[in-house]
Amino acid sequence: MAAFLLSLVMVFGVLTLFSAFLTLVTWPRRHELNAKPLKLLIAAGTVFIFAVVGLFFTADPYEMEVTGEMTPPSSVDTIEEEVAFHLEEERNSPTGDNIEVMDLNLEDADQGVNIALTLEADDNVTTDLLRAGTHITSARLMQRLAEIDEAEDIQLTWEFFVEPDQEASFYQEMMYLEMHQENIQTQNWAQVDSEDVPEVVDAYEEDPAFLEED
Repeated sequence: MAAFLLSLVMVFGVLTLFSAFLTLVTWPRRHELNAKPLKLLIAAGTVFIFAVVGLFFTADPYEMEVTGEMTPPSSVDTIEEEVAFHLEEERNSPTGDNIEVMDLNLEDADQGVNIALTLEADDNVTTDLLRAGTHITSARLMQRLAEIDEAEDIQLTWEFFVEPDQEASFYQEMMYLEMHQENIQTQNWAQVDSEDVPEVVDAYEEDPAFLEED
């Protein structure tokens, strides 16, 4: 919900500025144009204000630390079921409602199991919002999955759905993050910002295209 409201703020913020400029330029002809630019300004501004208010009353979309339920019910027996439990709990958070899992792989490690998830990156208004949202969701998922006793390394791969104009659509790897269970549990996530995530995790890779400024 918070990600949706943030998108509305961005889109209708731009639309409000544009309609304000259009209203100013066409003001002498407002009667001839039946005040259409002014009506657009009022409509866009109203949506923008409601989105800002809604975002204000929604849980902080940049909350990095997980504060929800972390203990699975007694009916959960397998690692796969524990992973599913934590994914579902995170989907109920303000920033996790669009989590889509493409693949889950469990690999034996020296002292437990490496949990590797491939997820679909959520489309967003700008590259910066996409990157920040992915960092936040990754950090929160790692905190949850690190609660699994057998977990050793948590590996998250994010893929972005690409739809070229003249070619077949495909998934492209956008980001990879890896972190050891002990490092996840000892990290003070309340003091971590989204832009700090690449330095906090044990391994980080990002497609160069997503390093470009919008």
